[in-house]
Amino acid sequence: MGDSKVTDFMIGYLRENGISAEWAAAVCGIPQEKIMDGYTEPLATEEFLTLCVRLLISPEEVADAIRSGQDVASAPRTASGEPGL
Repeated sequence: MGDSKVTDFMIGYLRENGISAEWAAAVCGIPQEKIMDGYTEPLATEEFLTLCVRLLISPEEVADAIRSGQDVASAPRTASGEPGL
């Protein structure tokens, strides 16, 4: 884990939902190394919000999950129960 709880959470979310960093980077215009284990630069706010929009997850739910210490597997899902693709 790195220095950013948000980046760590999003990397875990991608992994838990079978979404490749390569796909997410290409679709969101984010450098792939920012959403992989061992990142050296955390996600910028705009990058985080872009991921949330593309994955159909609420930034507020991510923040609540991080604050409450929830793990990625029990984090809120989209209405269909699937991540948005």
